[in-house]
Amino acid sequence: MFIPPIKPNVETFSMEDILRFSCKVDFEEKLSPFLFTSHGDDVVFSDALGHLYITPFRTNLFCVLSALNYHESSALPNPFENKDMPAEYLWIKRMIEEENWAETYQRAFKNSVEKGISSIDISTNGFTIKEIQYETDYFIKPLCSLWLNGKSKENIGTYIYLSPKEVVVCDEYGRTFYIKGNIILNNIINTLISAGYKHTESPEKYVSHFFGSPTLSNPK
Repeated sequence: MFIPPIKPNVETFSMEDILRFSCKVDFEEKLSPFLFTSHGDDVVFSDALGHLYITPFRTNLFCVLSALNYHESSALPNPFENKDMPAEYLWIKRMIEEENWAETYQRAFKNSVEKGISSIDISTNGFTIKEIQYETDYFIKPLCSLWLNGKSKENIGTYIYLSPKEVVVCDEYGRTFYIKGNIILNNIINTLISAGYKHTESPEKYVSHFFGSPTLSNPK
């Protein structure tokens, strides 16, 4: 619908791929080799020499480690549990976060094609667009989550009508946009409908307050 998202650019098919986006951590205790475990969205593993590494989760990570005879073990510690992460690892996490979202967008696009959602091109003249990426943004929650968990797949290619000049759209990549116009947005909504977009189910879960109308009052 809008500018296409960045494509995935990180492959995870080998230990070399994993180490490229991992941070080696100094650890006093001797560790058993070939172990891994998860701590939130981070994965900690010990290599053949028992050296400790931490890396952000991404697709194929566990498959590659398992194929290299790594075994899951809760014995591995979280090296940053009680201290700040170094800048090196914060940048790694930032890059992989973007990669994980890029992969999520491609999964969403594949789903939209299966639904029969058509790509559309809308002029931005006469209105503003804000992408909603985090739950703290504005009064709207994103309609899709990372890896398309929950109701994300159902929300792809849907819209929430807020008022004649405001609409929320979950596009073919699963991105959430708030559109506000200086003019009535009927043409945009009709274009969405023609492209196969449907009403979002349970909009109250994503918009923090009710938009009334001349015939409806705000719920108490």
